[in-house]
Amino acid sequence: MNIPYRFMCGEENKTDEIMSIMLQIGLREETLKRMSGLMIMQLYASFISRSENPFIIADEISNLEGTSLRGESRTKSPTMFNRKPFLRGLWHKHYYGSGIDVMARNLLVALNNYGLPQLEAKVEEAINSGEERYFTAEDVAMVAFDAVSGNWERRANEQKITGHWIIYAIHEGKNFYLSLGKHTDDEAELRQQIEAICVHQFPFLTEILCPIPN
Repeated sequence: MNIPYRFMCGEENKTDEIMSIMLQIGLREETLKRMSGLMIMQLYASFISRSENPFIIADEISNLEGTSLRGESRTKSPTMFNRKPFLRGLWHKHYYGSGIDVMARNLLVALNNYGLPQLEAKVEEAINSGEERYFTAEDVAMVAFDAVSGNWERRANEQKITGHWIIYAIHEGKNFYLSLGKHTDDEAELRQQIEAICVHQFPFLTEILCPIPN
């Protein structure tokens, strides 16, 4: 594969091994040519350490490229960064991370949005019947299932699953993939990494990145 850089571990050239893994997780050669060395190393590290599922990340990228074989994405639609200046001008797409914190965040938001519709229906039914009814062990199981599985499915069906970030730029109608990130990451540090590594590879980023005020 013709790429403009090499991945070295001491004196050992790891480029072929790393690029082979990138193809193995589902990325295409054309996409890899528009992917920063930073993101490739992040994906390689996740593959080796199993800290994240790189296949899920690669599939979200494939969705952005219109080449996914697994169907439509169930995470939030791509959006531009706009709250802080550090990443303004860039885009991000969510991917579902491996940590329990990602599930917890989604379920908390879902509970606030949807409530517990099955429990609410049971309460309304009891009120309308005029009968005195008691909360049973079966009701507890039903509420727990609806709070977790039911609300997760509702959020997924509305394509509102949130997670970690695939950070990318759009240039001349194509996506250029820069870095992975998390909601808890310092956006100033993400900007520093992008400037230190990605701008050299993709010089047009100097025209896209928002200037940082002094």
